[in-house]
Amino acid sequence: MDLHHQAPYYEVDGTDDLVTYSISAQFVPDPSSPSGQDYAKYAKNYNYDFSRQLNVAVYNAMKEQGNSPYGNISLYPQNQNLPGTALGAFALNGSGTVLFEVRGQTQSFGQKKKGILIKAVERGLYGIIDGVTDGSVYKINPEEYESIPLTEGRQ
Repeated sequence: MDLHHQAPYYEVDGTDDLVTYSISAQFVPDPSSPSGQDYAKYAKNYNYDFSRQLNVAVYNAMKEQGNSPYGNISLYPQNQNLPGTALGAFALNGSGTVLFEVRGQTQSFGQKKKGILIKAVERGLYGIIDGVTDGSVYKINPEEYESIPLTEGRQ
């Protein structure tokens, strides 16, 4: 898991809903694909499906809280090629990876809103922890990841 802050004015694609946080499982192209040929030696270890399952566990945990404005989760921009980042390197070596890009910067919000965002991340982390410990994360269809809405910048 890697936790970052993104700008406060991203929206869930196709809506006016501000993003609580964006998640991602994709940091390098699949080493078995033509676009990932530079990483072919990592193909046998690479486990994109597990990363997608972990991210879906986060998304599902957040959706369980209902219509809260803090349940607006989106996918961080995809098609990244970042092998030198921690998550890119971990992915190439077979680890499941999750990026959290939380709305706003530490100086952007008051204490209450920051506390709510912290709780939102905590809920997402527990989605992973609970799913791994009870084994349910391994039963998630990794293709569900593709239906998580994308992040869109506010114009």
